[in-house]
Amino acid sequence: MYVHAPESSAHTAKVCLASAQLVVCSCSSLVSSELRGFGATAGALAAGGSPAQPVLAPERNRVSAIPDISTAEGIQEQCSTEDAERAGYPSCSQPNLKCKNATADWPKCVPPGDNYKLRFGQGSNFPIGAWWPPPTHEASPELKAYVDANFTMVMVGDRDPEGCQDKDHYKDTWKMVMRQLDVVEDHGLQALIDGYVCSNWGGPQLQGDGAALPFFGEEENGPPGAWVDHAITHKPTPREVEYITQNLRHRKSVVGVLLADDAQDMEGNELNAMAAIKRKTPEIFPWVNQIMDPSHTAWLARAGFPYIMPELYSMTGMGMAAEQAQTLLGDLEVWGRTGERYGQKLWPLLNLPGEGIEVPKVRFQAFAAVAYGAKGIFWFCWRAGGGWDHEAGKKVTDTTLPNRHHNTGQKSAAYDVLAETNSALRAWATPLLAHNTFEGAYHTGWSGPSKTTQEVGPNALVQTMSNDLMAGVLRGKGETTVVVIVDKVMDERDNSKARSVMVKLNPTMVSEVVLINDKGHRSAPMSPIKMVKLKLKPGGAMLLELQPHNASFFRSELQLHLNSFRQWSHKTASPDLNGVRTAYHSKYHRLFDALPGSSMNTFFGAMGSTASAAELADAGFNALIDEATEEPVFRARLNEAMRQGMSVLARAPKLSNESADGGAVVEGILAEHGCHPYFGGVHLNDGQSTAAADAVRMFGSGNMIPLATVTAVADRAQVREAIPFAMLDMSRPWNKLGELVKAWKSVDSYEPYDEEALHVQIDGCSKDRGPDIPASRPKELQFASIASRFAAYTSIAFGAQAIVHSGIGHRGCTPLAVASSIYTGALQQWVERGLLRRPSLIYSSLSPKLEHTSVPGGRKGEVVQSMGDDLLVFVMHDASRTSKLHTRREGVKVINKPAPPMLLIVDARREGQRKGVNVTLQFNTYSWTPMVFDDRAGAGSCDVAGGFGPHLTHGLSLLPGEGVLLLLNLHATESEYNTETKLTAQASTAVTALNRYSRAQVRDRAASIKLRPEFNEIQWKRQHRRSEMLAHLS
Repeated sequence: MYVHAPESSAHTAKVCLASAQLVVCSCSSLVSSELRGFGATAGALAAGGSPAQPVLAPERNRVSAIPDISTAEGIQEQCSTEDAERAGYPSCSQPNLKCKNATADWPKCVPPGDNYKLRFGQGSNFPIGAWWPPPTHEASPELKAYVDANFTMVMVGDRDPEGCQDKDHYKDTWKMVMRQLDVVEDHGLQALIDGYVCSNWGGPQLQGDGAALPFFGEEENGPPGAWVDHAITHKPTPREVEYITQNLRHRKSVVGVLLADDAQDMEGNELNAMAAIKRKTPEIFPWVNQIMDPSHTAWLARAGFPYIMPELYSMTGMGMAAEQAQTLLGDLEVWGRTGERYGQKLWPLLNLPGEGIEVPKVRFQAFAAVAYGAKGIFWFCWRAGGGWDHEAGKKVTDTTLPNRHHNTGQKSAAYDVLAETNSALRAWATPLLAHNTFEGAYHTGWSGPSKTTQEVGPNALVQTMSNDLMAGVLRGKGETTVVVIVDKVMDERDNSKARSVMVKLNPTMVSEVVLINDKGHRSAPMSPIKMVKLKLKPGGAMLLELQPHNASFFRSELQLHLNSFRQWSHKTASPDLNGVRTAYHSKYHRLFDALPGSSMNTFFGAMGSTASAAELADAGFNALIDEATEEPVFRARLNEAMRQGMSVLARAPKLSNESADGGAVVEGILAEHGCHPYFGGVHLNDGQSTAAADAVRMFGSGNMIPLATVTAVADRAQVREAIPFAMLDMSRPWNKLGELVKAWKSVDSYEPYDEEALHVQIDGCSKDRGPDIPASRPKELQFASIASRFAAYTSIAFGAQAIVHSGIGHRGCTPLAVASSIYTGALQQWVERGLLRRPSLIYSSLSPKLEHTSVPGGRKGEVVQSMGDDLLVFVMHDASRTSKLHTRREGVKVINKPAPPMLLIVDARREGQRKGVNVTLQFNTYSWTPMVFDDRAGAGSCDVAGGFGPHLTHGLSLLPGEGVLLLLNLHATESEYNTETKLTAQASTAVTALNRYSRAQVRDRAASIKLRPEFNEIQWKRQHRRSEMLAHLS
C-alpha cells in the first residue's frame, strides 16, 4: 500500500539503454574508485571550527546486510550480486551515482515512515516553518517576531555569496551554521539545515560525486561548458549530506536537511542520500519540496521520504478568492490522496506572497489544508513582505559579522493573522496528528473538488450547515472523529469580526460533540441533537471532536457512512489505463512506443496466462491479471510487466465460504503491491464481496481499476452499485450472442462516457462443447482457437470497450500465436486508429435467427445484397470521418455527403478450413479494403484496395470464428457528384475509337479556337475524318 521510489530532474534526465535495462541519468562525472565512506569529522565542533578527525556513528562500525551504496565499495558489492541488473539506484549498468535504473525491480511495499525517529510530527509537535527565514546568526527583533508568530522550526544555512571564491569558505560556512544553531536553540526552535551552499560542506574532498545539477538555464548549474558565478549555490552531494547528518545528529535542535527544492523526478544519487539518512540517522528528516506531477513521489517514497510536500501557490494577492480556493482544494485532494497511496503524510507549502495578500486568504489556506488532511504547514515565505518586510527600517551593521549589513525591517500587514493562524494550528496539534486520514468534506456555497465532496442532508453526518462553510472529516485509529469547520467567506470585511454560523450533526451517528476553539480550549460535551453554534472570522476555523455511540449498531452506522465518502475517481465508464498510469510510464519508457499495445487506452487484458509479459505485450495486450496469492511470485510478475509498460491487476482469491473476509484479503494485496507504479487494480471475480470492492475504492486516489464478472447483461446494474466495471462472461460465445444484442440495443453510442458500455471476459479454454475436431489439425483450427476468435471479434463488433482474455498458452486453450493474430493483427489496430463505431445495422445468416438482426433481401439501397450461411455483417457508419470524392478530372476533394459505411464481417462457423466470404454488396461498390496490418512485414497501413466490385467471395477469406473490417469505396451515383457530362462521355467514346489521336492534342486545338472542349473535340474529329476520306478518294 506504500511506495518506495527514486526521482530524477526533468531537465537532466537522459535515457541510457544498457544490459536490457532502462537507465535514467545525467551524463557527468563517473564514480571514482577512490571514493570512500563519507567519513564524518569532528574536531572543534563545539567551538565552531572545521572538523579535523573522522568520527563515525556507532552503527557505521557494524556489519550490515544491506550494502552501503553511498561508497564505491558498497556499489561494487551491490553490483556483484545476482540481483545487479535489478538494482534501482545507483544503476549497476552505468557507474554513475546520478543514474538510476528505471526498469529495476520494484521492492516490496513498506511504509516510508517506518523506522524513522523524527523529532516532530508526533504528539503535540505540529511542524510549521517558512521559506526565506529570518537571519539566525544572532538574536534580533525579527527572529523574536518569528518565534512570536508561533513557528516551530526555522531554516539554517549559509547562502551568502560573500567570500564564496575563497577555497576555505566551507570553514566559514560551518562556523556560521554552528553559531546559528546556538541561537536557534536559545529561542526554542527546531532547525532545518539548508543544504544549498555556494562552496561545499566539509571541504572539496566531499564534492566529487556530484549532485543532480539541472542543465540549461537552471540556477544551480547553468548550461554545460559555461562559466559559473561564485555565488551560485548547489545541492548537497550524497557525501556532503552524510557529513551534515553525521556531524549534527547530536544537536537535538537539528530535525532535517534540505536535499532538493522544486523537485520533480529525483536522480539516483539524491535518492541514495535520502535512503542513507533513513538507514543511518533516522532522527533526521530528508527534506524535499515537490512540484509538477504528484505521481513522481513514488520514487521518493521508495527511498524513504515520509511526507509529500507540494508547492501549492494558487492563492495570491490578486484574483477571485473562491476560484483560487477551489484550485487549492483540488490540489490538496490530489496530492493528499497520491501521498496516501504511497504511505506519505501531506505537508504542503502555502503562499504568503511578498506583494501582499488579503488576510482571510492566509487563514483559509492553512485551515483548508488541515481540513484536507495536512500534517504540517510550510509558508512561502517569511521575508519580502510575507510575514516580515525586511527592506523596511534602517540599514545597520551586523554585530557579529562586521562586514555584513541588514535592515531592521518591520512586521508585514499579514503578520498578526499569520501568528494567530499558526497559534491555532499548534493548539490543535494533538487531535490533528492523531486523526491522520482525510475522508472527505461537506460544502455549502461554492463547491469543492468532486472526488471528496459530500452532500449535506438528513442521512449524512452533517445534516445542515450555514452557507459558505466547509467541514473536513478526519478519521484516526481511535474511536473519535474530528471535523474541521472552515469559513469559506474571504471578503474584506472587518478582519477581526467573526460571523455566527451553525452546524447540525446526525444524532444517530454521534453521541457527543466537543468544541475545540483556536486557543485549544475544549468545551463541555454537547448533545448533537441541538445546533452547534460557532463564531468564525473570515477564513477562520474551529474543530469539532465527535464521540460515537457505545452501541455497536450506531457505531457501525458512522463507520459505514465514513467508508462511503470515498468514491471511484474514474473519468470514463470503461477501464482507462491512463487513469492508473503514473508519470513513470511516460517519462522513462521510450521503448514503449515500439510495443503494440502499451500506449493504448483501450483495456486488453490477459488473465492467468502462461506466456511471459514480453510475449503478451507483443501479442497486443496492455494489461495482465494474475493471482496474487504468493507475494514474491506476483511481485515478480509486476516487475516483469513493468518492463513492457503493462499495467497489472491482482486477481483476488475466491473465498472459501461466505463468512470469509474478502475486504481483509484485498486490503492485504493493496498493502503489499499498491505502491508499485504499474499496479492497476483488482479483479474481484463475481463481485459479491462488498467489503473487497470497498477496499479497492477506498485505496489511494480511488482510481484503481476494479473488475467483476457477470453472466448476463441484466446483472450489470446490480454489480455496478459497488464495482464500476462489470465484464460479461463470454465462456460460451455462441450462446451469448443474445446478451451481446441486448448490450448493443441498450446504448445509442459507444462513447467512453457511456455508462452502459460493454466489457467482456473471454474464456480461452472455452466451456462450449465444440465439434469433434481431429487433433492433427493445426492449432489455429482447434476449437479453443475458433471460440476465442469468435468471442473476440463479435464482442468488439457489438461495441466492447474492454476485453479480458483468460487462459492464453495453457494446454487446450488459446495459443499465443492465435491471440497475437486477434489483438496485434486486428483489434488493437482498429481501436488505435479509431475505426470502430456502433453498428447501425446487423445482418445475420445464423440459425436460429438472431433477434434485432436483418436478413439481406436484395432491396435497392441495402449495402449487403446477399450473404452465405454462418456469417454476421455489422454495418458501421462513421459520422466523424471526412467524406471525400475521388474524381478523374479534379482528384480527391471533400464533399458534403455521408462517408461510405464500414463493414465488420465475422465467420460464425464452429469448425472447418479457411473459406471465401460469400457476400455480395450493393451494385455501386467500387472497391473494398480490409483493415489488416502487419508492421513487422512493413504493412503498417492499407492504402491499396483489397478487391474491386461488389463480390467478396473470391478476394476475401476467413478462418472459422475470424473477423475482418472493410472500408468501402462506393460510386457516387448522384449527378451533382458526377463531373463528366453526357457530351464528355460521347467525346471519350469517339476518342477511344480513334485511339491514334491524343486527347491532349484535341484539347489544345479546342482551346486555340476557344470552343467548348466537349463540342469542339467531336467536331474536330469529324472534320479530320472527312478530310482523310476526301484525300483517299482523290
